[in-house]
Amino acid sequence: MIIAIALAAWAVALGVWWSRSRVPTIATQPALAPRATSVAVTTPKPGETIQPTPEGTPVTVPVARSAGQWVREEDWLALAQAFDTERAMADIAELTRAKYAGRAVGSPGSRLAGEWIADRFAEYGLQPAGDNGTYFQEFPVPYAELTAMPSFELVDDAGGTLQEYRFRYDYTIWLGGYADGGYAKGPVLWVSDGRHDDYNGLNAVGAIVLCRYTRPFDEIQRQALEHGAKALLLARPEGTNFRMRRTARSSALLPQGIPTLLVGREVIKDLLAGSGMTFDDLTIQYKSRPLATHVRINLPLQYEENITGRNVLGVLPGSDPDGKQQVFIIGAHYDHMGADPDGTVWAGANDDASGVAVLLEITRQWQEQGYVPKRTVLFAAWDGEEIGLNGSRYYVEHPRYPLRDTVGMLQLDMVGAGTHLLEIDEGGLMADQSMASAGQLGIPAVLQPLGGSDHAPFIAAGVPATAYIWWAGDAADLVYHVPEDNINNIEPYKLKAAGQLAHLVTLNMSWEHEDLEDLIAQREQALVARDVNTLLHTIDPRNEDLLRDQEAWLNSLLLRQAAEFTVTVNSEIIAGDIATSTTTIRYRWSPEDTLSMVSLPERWIRRSLDWYYGGPAWDEFQGQHTRVQHLQEPDLAQSLAQRADAFYEFLTDEAGFDIPDTLTLQFYSKPRRADDLALPGTGSKDLLHALHSPPSGYDEASGWPVDHGIVLSRVADLEIVLAEFALQRTGWPTKTTSWLAQGLIDHWEATNPQSGITCRCCCRRTRRTRCGRSKRCPAATSLTPGTASCGRHRRGRSRVTCCKQTAGQPCNSHLR
Repeated sequence: MIIAIALAAWAVALGVWWSRSRVPTIATQPALAPRATSVAVTTPKPGETIQPTPEGTPVTVPVARSAGQWVREEDWLALAQAFDTERAMADIAELTRAKYAGRAVGSPGSRLAGEWIADRFAEYGLQPAGDNGTYFQEFPVPYAELTAMPSFELVDDAGGTLQEYRFRYDYTIWLGGYADGGYAKGPVLWVSDGRHDDYNGLNAVGAIVLCRYTRPFDEIQRQALEHGAKALLLARPEGTNFRMRRTARSSALLPQGIPTLLVGREVIKDLLAGSGMTFDDLTIQYKSRPLATHVRINLPLQYEENITGRNVLGVLPGSDPDGKQQVFIIGAHYDHMGADPDGTVWAGANDDASGVAVLLEITRQWQEQGYVPKRTVLFAAWDGEEIGLNGSRYYVEHPRYPLRDTVGMLQLDMVGAGTHLLEIDEGGLMADQSMASAGQLGIPAVLQPLGGSDHAPFIAAGVPATAYIWWAGDAADLVYHVPEDNINNIEPYKLKAAGQLAHLVTLNMSWEHEDLEDLIAQREQALVARDVNTLLHTIDPRNEDLLRDQEAWLNSLLLRQAAEFTVTVNSEIIAGDIATSTTTIRYRWSPEDTLSMVSLPERWIRRSLDWYYGGPAWDEFQGQHTRVQHLQEPDLAQSLAQRADAFYEFLTDEAGFDIPDTLTLQFYSKPRRADDLALPGTGSKDLLHALHSPPSGYDEASGWPVDHGIVLSRVADLEIVLAEFALQRTGWPTKTTSWLAQGLIDHWEATNPQSGITCRCCCRRTRRTRCGRSKRCPAATSLTPGTASCGRHRRGRSRVTCCKQTAGQPCNSHLR
């Protein structure tokens, strides 16, 4: 204690008080009147808001089941891991049978598949949630089918066949818009981009026009029609896979449209024969011209009116009196691409019989294990996804349950085969909960922007939603919308992984989230009522330190009588018996104060099937002498621990202070945004003061000593707060520790030039009153490392002293 005694003598001689500062638009009308208005439902645009039309809520009855062991013990992980892959594979095999003919929306095969799914819903105890007490929610869809196989031939002037092209290898058909079926034969004209001016100087009447594959397609088709062309060929020379089948996304716009084909490189080469030009030449010149070739097209395509798609909706009503009003939706689409007249079937095993199979296996397990959710769960087999998310969009516009009561939506799309990482659509509660559950199950997953499935309309309507997909792979091996997507394409272990994850997330969303939200609501109500006893009963009973800290904090709130103090909890993420959330605190201590708003991550603990508050979600970095508790700031925590350890050794070894073997340092920081991860942490004095009542003399401080160590919200104050902690443990009164601590740091800096203090700002008033901790050093101050004398700058009656260990930078560049 020799240095400590010397410091006291120095303090008396000095006789001053020290303190820290701290503190398709169409330009013209078509020549012919439209035949029908398109009934296609388009994918919602980013940010688009869907306005739902209220529908009657399904009539349901309470469900009574005998709970199995896993349900009684609420062992959701075991229940999810019991996913039966063989049963799910059997359901995929059923949905890919020839009798369903590829399940194209509006087709007879699709209706058969929908009825089979509805029968399974009923068998597994789901209640009807569709129209008029059925499992079906109907909506209008466009529908076109080939009545026979098409033909496309290169012919001579007399009509003799020179080359017959293979459907879905050399060419394919285009559906919707002004496209139509029919017969056409004539000379070929190259019309560049197919726009109005590209026809200048050409007579297209009776001709077959060839142009680049550009958008908007409707306008290209309309120009071909208005200029008298018999058919339209869209050039796709880049190796497009024509076996990827397309379905009609809209009804034909005219009673008599134009046959439209997409043609590949070999066809384009033949059509340019005798012209002396290649397709690359035409691309460079952008000049329309007649070609020397003729073609013949027979396209037996038929559009049908008054066709409907059908969502299949089954519901299991919730058992909790409050929770049953909230709805969680898990969905998959059962439609696919259909079949050709030659018997080729696009079975859609992965896309998306796999998703439907997962739905059915979850419902089957729930019945077998006697699970009844606390929240209502709606199982949705969507129709019309392949033509533009029509079924899910229709549901969002005509919801069976109010969207405001829909707590989340999970879409399963292509979950039976694909790349090695399960992709989860990024953003929001559902994505975060899915990633947490994937980690719990050990499933390799990654967040990716997806958006192109049936969860998109829900996101557009403000409902938390995500989707799972094992993407089909790169272009070279893409098994997507092709006949090869059959039962042999399914990888059972990937189906099982996606099934387990979907099941666990659904269990959490339908049970544990409801329990946790009940606890959160209880805490929020007790805080408003300043009911300390109720709040203490919500805290983890095994965490005595937290109970003590919370009781002290709550009592300090009562004593301080804050003018406003509210706590809001959201974004709860559950992983087993641990949950995290984001808590927002809004407060002002007096009516004159500015409203402060701070956020922090918090933790919740499940013990004996009940949830408890677990305190701030501290992460820890253990130094040699210092345990740094931080809020998701690992890099900063390591730096703080290194600095604290170095100063700790000075205080104990050189100054002789008696400090605990392990010192706890809690650093309070602002929550980061996703794009801030590379930046250093920023302290939050507002958060520190919201969670700790400052001791006398520290009203504006950015840190102070506490029983177990120090609390801190400003990196630059680390050493001086540690020094105050050491001094107060030896009995020095609080009012003297500020300037004594300053003397300790001065001595340390003098004897340790590389001490690591980056910046310190202090001030001294002429009338011996303590200055606040809000002073800032002048930006121009720049001192070299190890300087003995700090620069002094007068501010009114104050003298501000700035010291810095980093050369060539302004002092306040290091302040937080």
